Amino acid sequence: MRKTAIFVCLFAITQFAYAQPMHHAYTSQLPYQPGSKIPVVVKTSHLKWRTVSPYSKAATVLGDPKKAGPFVLLLKYARGFHKEPHYHPGTAVISVLKGTYYRGYGSVYNKKSKAVAKLTAGTVSVKPAGVDHYEWAVKPTIIAVYAMGPWKTVYVNSKNQPIPMKDVKNPDPRYTM
Repeated sequence: MRKTAIFVCLFAITQFAYAQPMHHAYTSQLPYQPGSKIPVVVKTSHLKWRTVSPYSKAATVLGDPKKAGPFVLLLKYARGFHKEPHYHPGTAVISVLKGTYYRGYGSVYNKKSKAVAKLTAGTVSVKPAGVDHYEWAVKPTIIAVYAMGPWKTVYVNSKNQPIPMKDVKNPDPRYTM
């Protein structure tokens, strides 16, 4: 119950900051650290996005996913993004801010499965801890992840671990952002 309340509060804070006009006194320093007394308002176009894969970028809005405590992470997916079956030991609340995000459930990647959810902009979902799932985007998409750290991704098949960005050579320019 307490974790649910934290997720709801984090979601409300992020949605409020995402939608507000930029005329109040604020800072644009991210990530916001719990306990700070200075409001943060930043347009997504001004975030510091780091490349995660040739098809995805991430920006931390609140906290640190690697450390214990709440965090909010924005993920930007390019057309062609997909992630093989995996799970996370913690529960996450996902909000689609832009585009369409698909999530299938199970240990086998199958876009035609009846266990596929199509999440469009404005959709909120809860991804339970320990549930195998896979995901993809067919057009540019931004999602927000609200969860408790430390965050970890465990691939069902260890052969499906993504290639570290430093080892990616000549990514297909149609899919990069």
